[in-house]
Amino acid sequence: LGMKSIMSEMELHTMRGRLQRGRMNKAARGELFMAERVGYVFLPDGIMDIDPDEEVQAVVRLVFEKFDELGACRAVFRDLREQQIRLPIRPHTGPQRGCLQWRDATPTTLQNILRHPIYAGVYAHGRQPAASRTAAADEPCPPQQEWKVFLPDKLPAYISWEKYLENRRRLWANRTRSGFR
Repeated sequence: LGMKSIMSEMELHTMRGRLQRGRMNKAARGELFMAERVGYVFLPDGIMDIDPDEEVQAVVRLVFEKFDELGACRAVFRDLREQQIRLPIRPHTGPQRGCLQWRDATPTTLQNILRHPIYAGVYAHGRQPAASRTAAADEPCPPQQEWKVFLPDKLPAYISWEKYLENRRRLWANRTRSGFR
């Protein structure tokens, strides 16, 4: 019994390693997506593309335009609330999976839109190592050289990479607590 349990543990460890290597290989090709982002959809072949719904595209572009105009994520949140503009969400689980829903904007959702490199057409994986999640950020721009996978121009973009970096600098300058990354 002792030997069987040792062999079972070793087999589980080997399988876990194979699955992790497979996941990293898929990420290296730019094909590993954990969930859809606001304004993007999965095509039948598994590729992520800009949502074909023009109203969805217009709202996502509006978020970036308002951030350019107002300069702060919280100001964009307040403006969207005042204008009663809702964000397009496609749930990735549950009975409404993949169906377009319109929900009130939240500061977290807006910050995720402004901070995620996919909106600049960049596929990135392993952006935030576990050790740095709680560490204070000492620079305003993302350290691409530390990301496990960084594939520029892999996906269709809403904004340019330069605009993305500018937005990150603004978000960093506006932060009210340490730990922004």
